[in-house]
Amino acid sequence: AKNNKGYFEVKEWCKEGSEAVGIQTFVTQKGRHYLLLLIGGEKTRDR
Repeated sequence: AKNNKGYFEVKEWCKEGSEAVGIQTFVTQKGRHYLLLLIGGEKTRDR
């Protein structure tokens, strides 16, 4: 988590009534912007 820099958010989850558990990784707005710059900048922006 120290190297995250705000690009990702990690959340743990568990399903009540079962033993199912897991981890989800979400990309933040800051992370989305950074990834778009890495793969081609403004040309790849949503329209």
